[in-house]
Amino acid sequence: MAVKKVRTVDADGFYVDDYVQVEEPPKVQRETTISRNNKLVSTEAARHGVVGPLDRYAKEDFDNWEKTQAYIDQLAADGERFKKDYPQVTFADNADGKANTLAINTWFVEHGVGGTYLNLVKALNDVFQQLIFNPTAAGLPQYGTRLTGQGLVNRMPQADFDKMFRPVPAPRPEYENQTAAEYKAAHPEGWECKKKAVMEHDINYTARQVEDFTALRPEYIKSDENRQLLLDTIEENGAQVNVNSLLIAFDQLVKSGKMITNSNVDLKVGNTRRVDFTGEGAGHDRSLSDAQEKALRFVRSHSSKEIEERTQRDPAFRAVLNSL
Repeated sequence: MAVKKVRTVDADGFYVDDYVQVEEPPKVQRETTISRNNKLVSTEAARHGVVGPLDRYAKEDFDNWEKTQAYIDQLAADGERFKKDYPQVTFADNADGKANTLAINTWFVEHGVGGTYLNLVKALNDVFQQLIFNPTAAGLPQYGTRLTGQGLVNRMPQADFDKMFRPVPAPRPEYENQTAAEYKAAHPEGWECKKKAVMEHDINYTARQVEDFTALRPEYIKSDENRQLLLDTIEENGAQVNVNSLLIAFDQLVKSGKMITNSNVDLKVGNTRRVDFTGEGAGHDRSLSDAQEKALRFVRSHSSKEIEERTQRDPAFRAVLNSL
């Protein structure tokens, strides 16, 4: 119940205010009715005046055939975009679709504008009572697949009514609902491309490690048999293929007599000195100083390029290497 003020006139001709209780519709229903009425009033008023700013074509748009064709192409593209964004407006090749097309085109003629996207949206909001809708396409299947504009006003609560005049969101991409395994199975071409890139990276990395190893061990004889011996030994050691693991495997194989080396390699050629980084060269034990031990650890854990750079910039390090 609500209280309403009522003004009456008494016997002496004076105004008298009185308050009486009256029935009032629920708040939600009242707000829905007010909103609809406002839309209907503004729609009716718009029929006799300007419906906000419109996209109007200019004379320059038709100066030549190229511009005219470009404008026509724009209208076609905007029309397709509108149909995609507002599938609830029926444009099927039937009586309902033809009636909707006629109503909207008539609105364009009355306002002297072309069918751009903005004008299509304004036309929808202005002449919706003349149109046929498909609520199911807007995500409202409870109202069926055919409903007139007046039916929207009569049957829908405010939230659903407003939804009929908003663009329908594009469906979520299929991959957003897939697990990683499902996506991988559905897109093998993308996975193979990534796997190929990883494999190429691994191959290049291994090639650089082997190159550094052969520079440090020039007496190594390159052959398929020796290559397999190195790989088997690295696997037995539980290591990955890198310079350090190759050096360790090579020294183990040479020490055990399983691998033959090239005895014709000069230990010193020009200014380059061949260093036995194991400390066990020529089969005899050597006692190393702390500086020599540190230098060996550095050599075993760095590439030949890094060793060369440090040798050039660090005289003390170079002196330690020359003392080995």
